[in-house]
Amino acid sequence: MLGYLYQVCDIRSFHKGWSALGQVGRKERKHMARVLLACLVGKVPRGVILAYHALLDFIYLAQYPTHDEDTLMYMQQALYDFHLYKEVIINMEMFERFHIDFCKERWYASNGRNERPQMISWLTRREKLHHNILDVMQDHACKGFKKDLIIYFNTQLPQPHSHGQLRYMNLPFSHIDIYHGFKFCLDSLGNDVDFNQMEEADIVKAQPPISHKAGHFDTVVVMVDPDCEYTGLKMYENFNTIGTRIRRLKVIFQLPQQVYDPLAYIEWYALLKPVAEDYYELYTVKKLSLSLDGSLPSRVILLSSIRQTCQLVPNFGRTVPIDWTLDNVLDKCDFFLLNCFTSKYAYQTLW
Repeated sequence: MLGYLYQVCDIRSFHKGWSALGQVGRKERKHMARVLLACLVGKVPRGVILAYHALLDFIYLAQYPTHDEDTLMYMQQALYDFHLYKEVIINMEMFERFHIDFCKERWYASNGRNERPQMISWLTRREKLHHNILDVMQDHACKGFKKDLIIYFNTQLPQPHSHGQLRYMNLPFSHIDIYHGFKFCLDSLGNDVDFNQMEEADIVKAQPPISHKAGHFDTVVVMVDPDCEYTGLKMYENFNTIGTRIRRLKVIFQLPQQVYDPLAYIEWYALLKPVAEDYYELYTVKKLSLSLDGSLPSRVILLSSIRQTCQLVPNFGRTVPIDWTLDNVLDKCDFFLLNCFTSKYAYQTLW
């Protein structure tokens, strides 16, 4: 249709139509507006023509250098007519929203060269992050994940439900974004970093089993009290440590609404004793008993509550059970020693 319009001075010719345009800017939109009304006559409902005509009247009248009572009245009438017939126009902004979500974000993730394979790769990776909650419970071996996630949501409500009502509460989504690890910089203590190293970084992993590769779930130091010290483990209440606790990270995830910060799902270990063990001066960490549903005591926390990783060395004793392996020792063993000699940072913080 546009290809049949003969050229006129100051009017751009769209001989290939509008769909072939790669970029549409302010200048192109002006030229489109100049020819669109006449091209729509006989092809769209009457209300569309009246609404668009009123809109053009208002735009052109508004560009007058001066106005009198008549021109202002014409503008008022054009505005009234547009609002009278505008209901026939369909809002296309939702499709622009789709364009941002499905195209622009992927293009920005590429380097701008040969972008389509990169955009497909980015989309594939995003889809791999999206996991069903039931699959997460199975892959990460955390039976109480859904229950604890409901409890966490309940604590965020302005008026939390009672404990009895939680059994009837459901989550408003079924999928979450899962991450297998994250990296963060530790707070420098001044003398814990080597001269050839700018800053010390910590890497935390929560990887489920993949194919023939076993899972890897790190043990971490979690700040229970936001006012606790960044060094040491000794904050006491009734002779129990409350500032920090040793826990095992099972899931790193982000909720689909992205309302909350990144979250972590952790399993508890028993509270540390007020002092380290006798002559070797290492803390003993004890695994807690299983709950009635066969899961370990656990909780959903903010990912930012994790202060650092730590190494738990099994308390082997005189003999090592034959069913212990590198991959299952954290699951099989009940007593561990907290190793404070894994790094200079650990030496100055795990005391």
